[in-house]
Order: sequence, then structure tokens, then C-alpha cells
Amino acid sequence: MERKTLLAFFVSFLIMCASGSVVDQTNANTNKLCEGGAGLCTPACAESCCDFNCIKKYNGGHGSCTSVGNIRLCQCEYSC
Repeated sequence: MERKTLLAFFVSFLIMCASGSVVDQTNANTNKLCEGGAGLCTPACAESCCDFNCIKKYNGGHGSCTSVGNIRLCQCEYSC
């Protein structure tokens, strides 16, 4: 009887471990968005320039100019 109980426990443990790793793999595939900066936005470097700078700085990134007070910053979003 003790051997059957131990076997049942072991099989249950293996099932729990296997199902936990499937959940972890599923969560690993979700892309999280992170933010970063790529300098200032100026008349010489506006929206398209900001977007280009974000693409260069962050793999798969995109950017846009954001005003913070009187300053325009190039803000980037990218998958991390």
C-alpha cells in the first residue's frame, strides 16, 4: 500500500511540474512594452527623425515627440 501511495504522489508531482512549465512558456511569449528616450525633438529632428532614432536605438522600437513643459522629448516604445 505504501508503494502505491508513493507512486501516486510521484505521478501527481510530475503532472504539476509539467503543467507549471507550460504556463511559464506561455507567459514568456507575451511581449512587454518598455519605454526609453532618444534625445530631444527639435525643428531639425521632429517626428520622423525621432521614430528613426528609436528604431536605431531599440530593436523594433518606434518613437514620437512628447512635450514636457517647454521641452520636446523623443520617447520610444519597444518590446522587452
